[in-house]
Amino acid sequence: MKLSVCAVAVVASLAGIGCKLGNTTSASSDILISTDKVLYLATSSPPSASSFMSYRFTVVLRVQNLGTKTVTLDRCFPDSPTPRFSIVATEGGKTVQSAFEPIWGCVAHDSPIILAPGTVGLYTLNLVGPTVRDNGQTVGSLSGRLRILPAISFGDGTSPKDAPVSNAFDVQLGT
Repeated sequence: MKLSVCAVAVVASLAGIGCKLGNTTSASSDILISTDKVLYLATSSPPSASSFMSYRFTVVLRVQNLGTKTVTLDRCFPDSPTPRFSIVATEGGKTVQSAFEPIWGCVAHDSPIILAPGTVGLYTLNLVGPTVRDNGQTVGSLSGRLRILPAISFGDGTSPKDAPVSNAFDVQLGT
């Protein structure tokens, strides 16, 4: 499996492994990322003739810029209403792949979402999983403790030293 540099940096950050990518700053404590709930129920979508069973739930992600620098959130298309993000799961104190990790097919552009100092952005994320299967088997965890990591940088071109991450939240599977 091929991991992007961003995904490796996110996992390294969560695991407490130092990783320096490009220009970094320690101002990540100036960015507060939170979800609207701490527990979500992922409801099932029955498989069709051409698909597998999937689960879905909606998270409202809150990104607050507490600092003095402008924060930019990368997005997939110039008019996408939500930032790009990664989702990681934790099991037994270890970071593992989440079955809700999005697969992005984006275009190059120079139109990020911009959060001025002191502002808050609210983004509705409709999460569906599993996004990856191997020989019909789900890759990653469908339930358990998750965190969201938006693709964040600062308006001056620097990136936070530690990837800002949301609070932990739990996902349970429903019917």
